[in-house]
Amino acid sequence: QKAIINYRKAIDKNLFSNDLFRKLGICYEQTSDDLLAEKFFFKALELNPNDAFTLNYLGYWWADEERNLDKAIELITRAVALEPNSGYFADSLGWVFFKMEKFDKAVDWLEKAIQLTPTDPIIADHLGDAYMKVGRRNEAIYKWKHAILLGIDKNEESKIKKKLNKIIKNE
Repeated sequence: QKAIINYRKAIDKNLFSNDLFRKLGICYEQTSDDLLAEKFFFKALELNPNDAFTLNYLGYWWADEERNLDKAIELITRAVALEPNSGYFADSLGWVFFKMEKFDKAVDWLEKAIQLTPTDPIIADHLGDAYMKVGRRNEAIYKWKHAILLGIDKNEESKIKKKLNKIIKNE
């Protein structure tokens, strides 16, 4: 909320930049004001249509919420083209394919993401989810355990442990 106030003050002083609008969009997304978040993300992209960070953030957010998936693919694909060595952007593309239930494509992109950014626990978790969907159970278990070892936050760790316990109960 404090950041929103300060970013708004900058806007009131006509200090416009795509970076400012992206950050304001992130603040509104984090405070669950979807309409304002999207408004400021779109404004950021209006000022700089090649802002890979805004393209990726907006696309990943939509993918995570399972909405606007076709548009999310378009945005993230542009981000990946602009920053082909970003493991985070490759993860986003893999994650949107996962949400679209295109699991083979998800695995391909998430494997690329983990190669580019091998120590990110969220990417490891995403890859575990994708492996499970394509029947690669042991690899899924390994990636989920690896995500925990990499220090994933406690809320996500709890979710991973539930996935692992579900597998153990089904054995």
